[in-house]
Amino acid sequence: PKAKLFGHLMQAEIDSVSKVLGDPQRPLTAIVGGSKVSSKIEVLENLIGKCDAVIIGGGMANTFIKAQGGQTGASLVEEDLLRFDGSQWQIDLDNLALPADIQEAARRHLKRLDADLLGLLQWAAAMGEWLEIDVLLEVCGRACDTAMGLVQRAVSQHVLEVSQRGGAQVYCFTTDAMRQAVYQTLSEADRHERHRQIIAALRRLYPPEQVADWLAWHAVRVGDTQQSLQALRQAAENAMRRQAVQTALLYYTEALAMLESHPDLADPALSFDLHAGIERCYVTSGDRQQQQRELVLQDALAQELGDLPRQVDVLRRKVDLSSLLGQKEDALRSAEAAVQLARQSGQQALEAQALTSLGDLYY
Repeated sequence: PKAKLFGHLMQAEIDSVSKVLGDPQRPLTAIVGGSKVSSKIEVLENLIGKCDAVIIGGGMANTFIKAQGGQTGASLVEEDLLRFDGSQWQIDLDNLALPADIQEAARRHLKRLDADLLGLLQWAAAMGEWLEIDVLLEVCGRACDTAMGLVQRAVSQHVLEVSQRGGAQVYCFTTDAMRQAVYQTLSEADRHERHRQIIAALRRLYPPEQVADWLAWHAVRVGDTQQSLQALRQAAENAMRRQAVQTALLYYTEALAMLESHPDLADPALSFDLHAGIERCYVTSGDRQQQQRELVLQDALAQELGDLPRQVDVLRRKVDLSSLLGQKEDALRSAEAAVQLARQSGQQALEAQALTSLGDLYY
């Protein structure tokens, strides 16, 4: 049934809680568990006023234990609720108020990190969604043992976490808000410099075509348009080879938008190639309407370039599309135009290809 109502179990719970809080038998002791103190502030305050004793257990007890000088090891501790007054840890009552949002929670957390750990996390934030350990060791300026010790500390303080990607264990930030909070601690100049160093490290460690998407991501953030275009195009071609059509389309489209937003880099030949890549994506995905639109754009660019081989190539692809859509007259017109242009080019191989396209329409 779609209708849902509170049942007898809910009523029993309400009756029990009302009896305990309204007219309890004394002495009354409350036991509160859970992982975080911050999420139970109001509950604790309410219970303290009504109970003779409150016992705190579970993960939330660790924060109080550490505040009293106890050892908590790698157990969960809300570090952002603690402050060190020079001699001992204390619970920071000012921070017991819940943060306004996840960004504020992340910023509070960062205030508890020491300079060494924050410095390493700044490199991690500049690297993006995933922390590549080999790249980190290449750029962070710390010995392997030291760097990995800091990474483990970041995990124990719930800034980084261990995840899985492609069957391998990797590190990443616990939330994107945490990564952004760390990234914002860098000046714009520092961000650019770190992205440049990461690009250099990627080129030293891997063949460029293997990490084209990473190179593109970092080049965009440095503002290196030429390198971004080159890397985006390579990343798109890599994606097409993997049959990752939507990813390829994203890269081609991003590269084209970047090219069009920089008039000083106007390059009709590159625009043609990017549109051709986009068209291949639509051919694979079966979007004939978008494919047709891309062929019109390529035709205009090929004519602007005065490039007869490109014009013939576009016309031959128009023939294939028109035939697929059952538009025989359009296919014939495109095939005949391709033969005429191929003859003008003086390239026998090109003319033979155009004649083949025309001949296929009759058989």
